[in-house]
Amino acid sequence: AVVSIYLVARITKREDWRIEPLLLKETLKDGIKLHIGGITTFLQSRISLLLLNYYLVIKDIGLFSVALTISEILYLIPQATSTVLFPKAISVNEEESARLTALISRHTLFWVIITGLIFALGAKYLIWLLAGKAFFSAILPLIILLPGIIFQSLWINISSLALIHRKFLWITYRSSFLAVINIVALVLLIPQYGLIGAALATLLTQILGVFITIFIFWCPLSKKSPKELFCFTKEDLLLYKNLVARIYEKIISLKKDKQI
Repeated sequence: AVVSIYLVARITKREDWRIEPLLLKETLKDGIKLHIGGITTFLQSRISLLLLNYYLVIKDIGLFSVALTISEILYLIPQATSTVLFPKAISVNEEESARLTALISRHTLFWVIITGLIFALGAKYLIWLLAGKAFFSAILPLIILLPGIIFQSLWINISSLALIHRKFLWITYRSSFLAVINIVALVLLIPQYGLIGAALATLLTQILGVFITIFIFWCPLSKKSPKELFCFTKEDLLLYKNLVARIYEKIISLKKDKQI
């Protein structure tokens, strides 16, 4: 942060800039709340590897790590849409912000489901391509992990709404609670079911996370029904219809240009 302030001052060449103590205090206060949530979120996503190391052998850690890494590729979709959503949603009123969040969330979920199905059907080839035949035992854990990643995609977009409403502690409470639940589930399932147990514990935690996301975050903050996160509307279908029409027009235009 200090380096960023210095660089901005040098680039803009402004001499009248100064630090606002109240703004700095508020930023640090909110930042600490979110930072704790970030730590517990990381713990939730990686504690499985630590517990696998305790209960099983290094080989199993490698297999689960491959399954986890490949499944998390799906996060690229909601992370991209969330990056677009946040600045747009913060610039409009609360009702419009909720509408945009619902719109982007259901479209993101749709494409994550499609991509997840492709990953599940091609799990063997993905692992062969990215890790090699030695990791084929990671196929089933990968398939089990994919639905959890799909569910989690809802949270990535809805978290933007939580940030707009400054519910920083809510985010930290959610991630901390899910981290504890994940640890308990892992301790119960890994000794009996090994890699499959670790994948199931992660999936169960993420399913619980979806219910928390919808009923503790989405409904109170947006004052809208959960179905708006899942059900397509005429507006959605019209968006795709217009998109297909524009693509078709572009193809026709390119063909005409080549003929000329």
